Amino acid sequence: MSAKVISKGGTSKTTCSVNIVDNLIMRGYKTLLIDLDSSRNCTMTIAPQSLDSEHNIGTVLDKQDKIQDAIQTVNGIDIVPATNILLNNLNMTLPQEDPGNYEHRLKEALIEIKDLYDFIIIDNPPVLQALSYNSLIASDYIIIPCQADDYSLYCIKDLINFIDDIRQSNEYLKILGIFFSRYRNRAQIQQSTKNNFINLASSVGTTLFNTTIPESSDLIEAQTRHQSIFKSNKHSVAAKAYSDLTAEILQTLDMEVRCNVG
Repeated sequence: MSAKVISKGGTSKTTCSVNIVDNLIMRGYKTLLIDLDSSRNCTMTIAPQSLDSEHNIGTVLDKQDKIQDAIQTVNGIDIVPATNILLNNLNMTLPQEDPGNYEHRLKEALIEIKDLYDFIIIDNPPVLQALSYNSLIASDYIIIPCQADDYSLYCIKDLINFIDDIRQSNEYLKILGIFFSRYRNRAQIQQSTKNNFINLASSVGTTLFNTTIPESSDLIEAQTRHQSIFKSNKHSVAAKAYSDLTAEILQTLDMEVRCNVG
């Protein structure tokens, strides 16, 4: 079976990517994490020793490497690391050097490895540029983390418009779901805002996931340890939230919700 390729974009996207990937692995799903953000936060968290790696997602998109040559395994997680200078340059040079096909470079690179994984999770750059086009054209689904406020609501509306444009090149791209991250439970303030997100999700054929990810010092501590929340503090409230979210994602995909191991 080819991998389900899932892009992440939105608030706390790197933290979400790292923890969903590790929980999928704990459940026995073969999973690859691709860091496509020039900030390199995924790489810093999972593989800080690879920040200056000669083989990275930039060299793959620049056709210097095949993607299998850029995959590194660190603490049980397969990751294609990022590099800041090359990715920033590619955002500008790819459309000029390959105007007819630059958006398809990542999709073409993934062909050789899709059958090796159940999931490929892509941590997207925050700016909607050439690299974002590559990610979404290569993807089957997009998951959108956001904060429960009106600013995020407007940003998601802009992102949905961008996704609609992408569907001209990838008609099968689907928004798998939206979820709240850095969530603080202030019910009276947030209930009306939550309803707005539910209505927006419904209007574009997706859902607001039931699971919310709390704002948590445990997540910050995990980042400083260069670990997922499951390796840093698997009994924390944040770890349970990410486990619940991963289970909800699997249920939405009609896939087996396997037990956590580890």
